[in-house]
Amino acid sequence: MLRFSITTLGCKVNQYEGAAISAALRNAGLAPAADGEAVDLVVVNTCCVTATAMRKSRQAIGRAVRKAPAAAVLVAGCYGDYDARRIAKLLASHRVQPDRAVIVGHHGDIAAALRQIIAASGLDSPNRPKRQADVGGYDECMSAWADCRYSSSTPSTITTRRLAAVKANSPSARRLGAIDRFDGRQRAFVKVQDGCDAFCAYCIVPYTRPNVFSRGIDQIERECRSLVAAGHKEIVLSGVFLGAFGRETAIRRRWDENGGKLAELLRRVAAIDGLWRVRLSSLEPGDLTDELQAACRELPNFAPHFHLPLQSGSARILRRMNRQYTPEEYRRTVERLREVFD
Repeated sequence: MLRFSITTLGCKVNQYEGAAISAALRNAGLAPAADGEAVDLVVVNTCCVTATAMRKSRQAIGRAVRKAPAAAVLVAGCYGDYDARRIAKLLASHRVQPDRAVIVGHHGDIAAALRQIIAASGLDSPNRPKRQADVGGYDECMSAWADCRYSSSTPSTITTRRLAAVKANSPSARRLGAIDRFDGRQRAFVKVQDGCDAFCAYCIVPYTRPNVFSRGIDQIERECRSLVAAGHKEIVLSGVFLGAFGRETAIRRRWDENGGKLAELLRRVAAIDGLWRVRLSSLEPGDLTDELQAACRELPNFAPHFHLPLQSGSARILRRMNRQYTPEEYRRTVERLREVFD
């Protein structure tokens, strides 16, 4: 049986997507490699939210390739969108042949990339002699040897980069199947929402995940039930902009009053038999609506944990950052929480 290894960096959403990649590979007939076993396919699911995350992603790619120099290589995740050219140079420096490597970010089709790297590198039939027709042809995803998405001729203003990112991204293309396990953890992360189009001044995320979309509540509930049946006792509902669940944008001034569905989702998941605890990942201060706060207070298996990012205590700086709250709004959110939680 062919073996794969996977390394995932970054946020809870990326961790979920790493689990989804593993599930897709298992469904394709590959098995995770145990310590000491030969690896046929190396997968590195990267992050680029900070310069440190980018450096760690490059280091992870280098370590994985050095450990399995004969393996095919798939580089996925946000860094594949941000700087495919640098990743390609890194792979070339490790003498990874172009017919055995694919780089695919969120603008590409990760499911197609998995099929392509398995077929193009001969992993689908290890005893079959490789023909020239089997390699190359990375038409459905970003390949390691393709031109960088933003070439030197592409206008580099913030506005044009934003428009290019949003137009190029296809949310439906990058979806993988549901997961039924979260290997090595009692706590399972479940991605319920993806994408952010708010474009805070300091943030790279909208350039790699600009299109906002939400999974269906029924689909999420089925996946959570499978995870609980597999032995996971805690579910963490996660998203790039979790408060935008059920909405088409992360820009609050475009929200209608009754568009959000996070409270409904929380209640549905909390009602699953056998689930010890359900938790929300990061929220924006404005996400804590009266309806959501009521659901958090009423559900006995909700973890009363609120991660509310605060970038600055200065209203002027928050405006320059394009953040969607003021220090006073943040303070009121915390006070509301203290009224109902110990």
